[in-house]
Amino acid sequence: MWARKYLLNQRALDRKVSLKNNRVPLSEQEIENKKDSRRELSGALKNTSSFCPKCKRAGIYQFPIEYTESPDAWRVGKSLVKLCVNCGG
Repeated sequence: MWARKYLLNQRALDRKVSLKNNRVPLSEQEIENKKDSRRELSGALKNTSSFCPKCKRAGIYQFPIEYTESPDAWRVGKSLVKLCVNCGG
């Protein structure tokens, strides 16, 4: 059992090493695009209703204002989705 696990893990590690050697460095254009995608946060927080997907409880948590106004934030209805303190969030 131990040898089988070791050999299977060694195959995974060998694949990982071979993938690392195939990396291509980013071009200048890609580096600039990556820098442009970063967002500056104001540091202001807003109390917002949220929903825990694990235990299905609703609650109120503080989120950055930029996150609460973002159309990309994960929502259920009008509530943002976030793990509660009891579930490990």
